Amino acid sequence: MAGRAEPPGGIVAAAARLGVALDAHQAEQLESFVDLLGRWNARFNLLSRQDMERIWSRHVLDSLSLLPLLPPPPRSRVLDVGSGAGLPGLPLAVASPERTFLLVDRNQRKTRFLELAVHTLGLVNVRCVCGDVAGLSGEERFDVIVSRAVAQPAQLWAWCGHLLAEGGRLVLMTGAGGHPAREAAEPDPSGQPEARSAIPLTGAHIEARCEIEIPGLDRPHEVTIIRAGEIAQTTGRPECRMS
Repeated sequence: MAGRAEPPGGIVAAAARLGVALDAHQAEQLESFVDLLGRWNARFNLLSRQDMERIWSRHVLDSLSLLPLLPPPPRSRVLDVGSGAGLPGLPLAVASPERTFLLVDRNQRKTRFLELAVHTLGLVNVRCVCGDVAGLSGEERFDVIVSRAVAQPAQLWAWCGHLLAEGGRLVLMTGAGGHPAREAAEPDPSGQPEARSAIPLTGAHIEARCEIEIPGLDRPHEVTIIRAGEIAQTTGRPECRMS
């Protein structure tokens, strides 16, 4: 499909605009991932047809845009909550083989696709779990938890903040303008009914928000970083980066 053509200049150049360095093998892995999504989308109900037509910008590059915001190794354990079609976890795992990733989704069909993709792409740094994030034991802790358009930031903190290692953060893709846009018909990853009203952010604070320009998209996407602990109100807008 012509709509699935790579961004102008290719994926390597487009990723470089986001501060992400890809080699030829990683570019091939991402091309294989896009091909898998195209071939299996109808069977596994992974993405809308409209999203398939803009998959490189809307999904692959959007996912890669988180990489410069992740803490550097050795803080390299990443949990992707509500991974769905493997976004953002699989593109991040391709671009960052030194990190380990756990992809969690409660949908069995989507988890089967994740396992297929991990095997096809040869990703030895990725594990997949079918289930609710609330069902994770808590024995394994993560340096960063990522999630893309799953729920409000405070709700995600309530579900999985306890799974963070000391000093860990939630790095949440909160959509254009900061409003999470849950994928259509996507159940929440906790196994709990979604709250009908906003939930206060308790025991944590928003460390930073930033808008990221994605090649091929008209509007920037917002990322919110949450860290444990309370801080006094400040007048400035914190810079979106981690150390």
